[in-house]
Amino acid sequence: MTPLMQLILWICLVAAGQGILIGIVILRGRQSQPAGRLLGWLITGFALAMASFVLNMTIRSTTWYPGPVLTWAIAAFFGPLLLMFVRGITGFSFRLPFHYWHFIPALFYIAEVLMYWIGGKQMILLTNLQMALPANFILLGYVITALLHLKYYTGKVVQFNPQQNNALVNTRKLLIFFGLYAFSLLAFLICVIVKSTAGIYITILIKVLLTLAIYYLSYAKLRIGYQLAVREDVLPKEKYKTTTLSIETADYILKRLKRVMQEEKLFLSPSLKLKEVADKLGTSTHHLSRVINERLALSFPDYINCCRVEAAQQLLLSDHTITIEAIGQRSGFRNKTSFNNAFRKFTQQTPSQFRAAGGQQASHADQ
Repeated sequence: MTPLMQLILWICLVAAGQGILIGIVILRGRQSQPAGRLLGWLITGFALAMASFVLNMTIRSTTWYPGPVLTWAIAAFFGPLLLMFVRGITGFSFRLPFHYWHFIPALFYIAEVLMYWIGGKQMILLTNLQMALPANFILLGYVITALLHLKYYTGKVVQFNPQQNNALVNTRKLLIFFGLYAFSLLAFLICVIVKSTAGIYITILIKVLLTLAIYYLSYAKLRIGYQLAVREDVLPKEKYKTTTLSIETADYILKRLKRVMQEEKLFLSPSLKLKEVADKLGTSTHHLSRVINERLALSFPDYINCCRVEAAQQLLLSDHTITIEAIGQRSGFRNKTSFNNAFRKFTQQTPSQFRAAGGQQASHADQ
């Protein structure tokens, strides 16, 4: 191995160590949102793939190290994690039960690794090239999909939270760098096939530079942009004195909450849980509960019941043929008793009295 190649591999190894450190910092951040944790896993996986690349260029494969197949097994997670990350920062749910199918290619590569450990190299079904090309094209497909998703929803996100604009711009740069990274891998594979030594050096250097760019954007830009380390509010309530939540993030969560409740009417489900709403908003249950407590002076159950009472008020005034009990059920209440109790709590009237009076009370939820 030439001195230049040794230097390049040392740079790759340092980059891998840096990436693992950045990933751990993001993952261990107390205030990391779900999207931030996805970013942490993405960067950690990227660093592990870089370390695997160094091993591929030095020790090749051994009885314990399966070689390039492990690199492609790790890389197969990049695309799904990128898309889920972008969906998360634009306010979409990314719960794993609904996204398992994205990981089917990655599971196939993992199966190849397991087969290597069980029966050796002869048990692997595909050659290195047969594994590398699909992995790269899959990554490119996910990058394009994520870019299109980001382009479509950027305006809507900025409308609710203008402070996110810079972070969304950096996310677009991150996706572009991942796309260029995939192209550099394809160039490297082509150079290997045609046995071009100079081309191999050039593509490895490009890969290192793109890797450093991805790390820089992920840590220095995105971590700030998404408030993965947010500042403390002034005089936080005693209940939340050990946690922090920025004013901008709280504003964004509240606006998203009201929008989702208005458009999707989640409160109509009698069994609605705090975690379901938090997942829908792409935030944590702790932050959502805090925003409702501090901004609306309500508990989560009271906020949901307040939304239900508002819906019931509209039905009471718009259609006098519907029974009180039916209106309660249509509004998301389990039974007439809970409907009456909640209605009286927020309007100081029973549903019957409200209908008879023609409706004069305002609900707490819009304050």
